[in-house]
Amino acid sequence: MNLPSRGGRALRVCIAPGDFEGDTNAAKAAIAMEQGAQRAAQSLNIKVRTDLCPIADSGREGLLDAMALSMALTLKVAQVEGPFGDPITARWGMVRPRRSKIITATTLFIHTVLLIWMTIMYTAYMLLYGRRGASAVIDTNAVIGQDLIPPEQRDPTRVSTFGVGQLIHQAFKAHGKRVLITLGDTMSCDGGIGMAAALGVRFYDHDDALIVRPTGADLRSIARLDVSEIDPAIKGDKMVVSCPESTPLTGAAGAPRVQGPRQGATPEQIEDLDLGLEWLVRLCRESGLDAEPDAIGAGAGGGLGFALATFFGATLSPAGAGLFKTTRIVRRLKKADLVLTGGRRPTPPTEKESSPVPLTPILVAVIAEDLGVPRLDLRMPSAATLEDATAEAVRDWLTP
Repeated sequence: MNLPSRGGRALRVCIAPGDFEGDTNAAKAAIAMEQGAQRAAQSLNIKVRTDLCPIADSGREGLLDAMALSMALTLKVAQVEGPFGDPITARWGMVRPRRSKIITATTLFIHTVLLIWMTIMYTAYMLLYGRRGASAVIDTNAVIGQDLIPPEQRDPTRVSTFGVGQLIHQAFKAHGKRVLITLGDTMSCDGGIGMAAALGVRFYDHDDALIVRPTGADLRSIARLDVSEIDPAIKGDKMVVSCPESTPLTGAAGAPRVQGPRQGATPEQIEDLDLGLEWLVRLCRESGLDAEPDAIGAGAGGGLGFALATFFGATLSPAGAGLFKTTRIVRRLKKADLVLTGGRRPTPPTEKESSPVPLTPILVAVIAEDLGVPRLDLRMPSAATLEDATAEAVRDWLTP
């Protein structure tokens, strides 16, 4: 592959790797690839200008770190309920809209002329526009991810998504115009009722007692639900849910049977969860809600996709679509002269491992090819030495 001629100008290199699961995450991979590109540029006596755009697959480790590196994402923390109700500190992010050069220049000019006037104008700007257009990013793994629960304690019937709802509330409280929620390798299978309860949906048992913090074990105990107290600040049309799996909610290919084994569920629990989720669908329909358990992504995140779409009208999107739109990856690839991407090469799933195939390197490679931008694609199995990975990258580069 020949590098494009830039007539003495810097070569624009877009670095957009995915996760090298088991070895490093997308953000760390991007930094390492940038260092390698700079060293290569020095040896070739050329100038390069890098654009770091790591994109972790939905729900993968380091998703927020990757987005913080690829765009103006401010990492925030919030105190929420963890998988078993204990308080934890969970991270989420807020993307602030970039101010125009006119606003920036005006602010600097005012600052040099009159400090008091600048303060008044800046305050007015923040009140009117500062939070407008801001996008929030929530990674459900920060609340109910597998790293938070030791293997011996994993039980999807006890894990609640209540803390996810608390994070969503925080995002809207911060005036997020658009909230991107990524679902991944979560350890819950409650159909999202815990999350819904945190946002105002009320679930009552057969004694008409309120179930304050529902879990998967409570699904078949719900006698009725009430959506009249949903927080009006929660706008479903502003929520985009990135679903790494097309799993339906119930059935042979549903969330309990596909995700249950890696979540630590026994065969009896899997059957009970599936029946409970079917009962939830029936209750939702009897309450006049548009419940679609077979919608693509309804079973993602143990049914979080179903709850977000049914109770709040959120949009379910395929893996990568929401992340690609948020990071403006297509626009950035168009400006590049060379694309560096890569990630873990898919390996055959085991009996208890049904994690989604990492799609980022594949999607980036396809987009780059469609745009006619040369690329270097580094993909390798989970276990590989640095020497093997480098040799494979060189072979892929030199292969016509």
